[in-house]
Formats: sequence, structure tokens, C-alpha cells
Amino acid sequence: MIWVVTSAKMLLKLYREVLLFSIGAVYGLQECSYYFFGLICVAIFAFIKYRVVHSKMGRAFSAIRDNVKAADGMGINVRFYK
Repeated sequence: MIWVVTSAKMLLKLYREVLLFSIGAVYGLQECSYYFFGLICVAIFAFIKYRVVHSKMGRAFSAIRDNVKAADGMGINVRFYK
């Protein structure tokens, strides 16, 4: 099959059709359910970000960001985290 693209608008339309077909075929999604799929992905990434920031490593990073000498004085191994 030969694809002939004559304008940018046609290229974007073709790209969208191929992308939607490939994602929908793999995951079995309809166009209306992409919203919920994206919403679930955002919720998962927000949860992971929250867990990393409030972990021991995240608190050490924020302490080092604020003041390296104070973080070293509190017992955080600055060389390990940098």
C-alpha cells in the first residue's frame, strides 16, 4: 500500500488514525474510554510521586535542596544522595 501525503493536515489525520488503531487494537479501547484510561494513568503517577516525595529518600533530597550543610548536620549522607 502506498501512502501519498499532500498536506500537513492530511499527515496529522493519517497519524491520528494509525495511532488510535494501534492503541485500540492492543488494549481493546474505544475512543470514548481514552479519557478514563488517561485519568487512571494520571492518578497512578500522582500516587507514585506522592510516595517518592514522602519517602526517606524524597525527604533527604528536599533537605539537601534547601541547605546542604544543614542536611549534613542532621545526619543525611549528602555524598550518597548527590
